[in-house]
This record gives sequence, C-alpha cells and structure tokens, in this order.
Amino acid sequence: MTAKLTEAGFWRKTADSSSLREPRVLIRVYVNEGEIDRAIAFYEQLHGVEADMRFDFPAHRLVLAAVGPFLILEGSEESLRTFRSTVGTLLVDDIYPYHQRLLAAGADIFFGP
Repeated sequence: MTAKLTEAGFWRKTADSSSLREPRVLIRVYVNEGEIDRAIAFYEQLHGVEADMRFDFPAHRLVLAAVGPFLILEGSEESLRTFRSTVGTLLVDDIYPYHQRLLAAGADIFFGP
C-alpha cells in the first residue's frame, strides 16, 4: 500500500479540509527520523486503509502522514518536542468557528489559525 508514498512533498486526496462534512479526529503517533514509511505500512495494515495524506513541514523539520484515524509525525527528538504534548488533531471544514469554540471552552491552543 505504501509504494505511492515514497515521493517527497505534499499530497492529499483533496487539497484542503473544506469538503469535510464532520470533523476528522486524528490520534497522533510520533516516530523518529527515517521511520515514517514503516509506521505508515504498520497503520495501513492495522486499520485496513491506505494513507490519504503525506507532506513535509519544513518550518518545523517534520514529515506528517495520515492513515485512517492516525496522524504520524516524523522528526528528531528536538523537532518533535514542541508537539509531543498534543495528543490529537482535529481537521474541520472551517477552522475559525472551532477556534472560537475551543477558546471559549478554555482550550490551550499552541498554534492558532
């Protein structure tokens, strides 16, 4: 299932999340540098679906991929340090209403829109 994932760069089935009918909750999985392809293969087999997102996040020296409900983040220990306290990711059609609702509920938001 992972053969098409070896090219570097950004790819998704859709370029944005605006088509989502409901929020997509992703559980974060952190892996060391060089381990993302193995992790993708593991979660594809575990969940029975193919990865539908993979992209480089150069500003933070990370590579991210999504397989079903799992968001895999690959990087050095230093690069991952800032992100390890976050256990979930929420993909939505429009971030601004959710951002306001989360702030009103007392959520800590480390990287805002």
